[in-house]
Amino acid sequence: MRMIDNLFDLFALHDAEYDKYPKSWIRASGKNLNKIFCKLSPGNYLDFLKSEIKLKTGINISTQTIKDWVSGRYGIPLIALEIVSRNIQDKKKIINSIEYLNTNSHHKIVLPKRPSPDLFYFIGVIIGGGSMPVSIRKYNGKRRWKIAIEMTAIDYVKTVLIPLIKSLFNVKPRVYKRKREGKKETITLIMNSKIVYRFLEKIIEIPPGKKSNKVEIPDFNKINDRLIMATISGILDTEGGIHMFTFGGSSNSKMLREQIVEFLSKKGFEMKIWDWINIKGGRTYSFGFKKINRNIIKKLKLKNKNLINYIMRACEVTG
Repeated sequence: MRMIDNLFDLFALHDAEYDKYPKSWIRASGKNLNKIFCKLSPGNYLDFLKSEIKLKTGINISTQTIKDWVSGRYGIPLIALEIVSRNIQDKKKIINSIEYLNTNSHHKIVLPKRPSPDLFYFIGVIIGGGSMPVSIRKYNGKRRWKIAIEMTAIDYVKTVLIPLIKSLFNVKPRVYKRKREGKKETITLIMNSKIVYRFLEKIIEIPPGKKSNKVEIPDFNKINDRLIMATISGILDTEGGIHMFTFGGSSNSKMLREQIVEFLSKKGFEMKIWDWINIKGGRTYSFGFKKINRNIIKKLKLKNKNLINYIMRACEVTG
């Protein structure tokens, strides 16, 4: 993960490859951010910022545009905030002062500034049941910033995932339902947000596109047990189910399975693993609990009632 001490490095959201024009820049706003920006800027800040932005982006910024940033009329681009940051303390002060971010859409996106169980549960949801496709819009050739989560547990989506996304990012995802003959109804959540997409890709470092064979728990050897457990909970709530007559999960990433099994084994669970060849000819790495008991619900703090009910029924059968 991209961190500055205990804070997420929000400056990493800027991407020179795609943010070629000022309208596409990610901007930050906050109650004291303009004062901090002015204080950190040198006395000749207009000439300084114009020359530095020209040097970094090749773009000529007008004097009036910079005055609009200083006055608070518009949010201050992250690239401009980074330019005036002389050291780590300056960067931390700026990040702590950011209340929300936006682009030319003007929708106020709130990003977590520090790791939390709720955030890492959501990361587990993306790893288990989410996707971040790499695609281009046909009509204008621009990158599409789409995050999708597909589930059949409709109540879980409505009562857990939608409120969680709203609380973490101030985003209300679009909801699509699909009913296919002979199959359960599925519900798909769609977020079209460059800021949230970049946050997951560049700061949390979840690989976009076909990530299934290389994804892993972020900073597995650095984060605390609460965050790891929250991640595994999110993975199982979205991807978990019946595997080889037990409750477990599977992944195309061998590393992810190793991390999950290693951690749960340390927490006292007896685990088993097995591999199989999937329909596409690739290898799938599965894992499961040797014994199903109520501790799975209690220790992992599962939120998907469908899975919880399955585990409870299995406990009644096995005693």
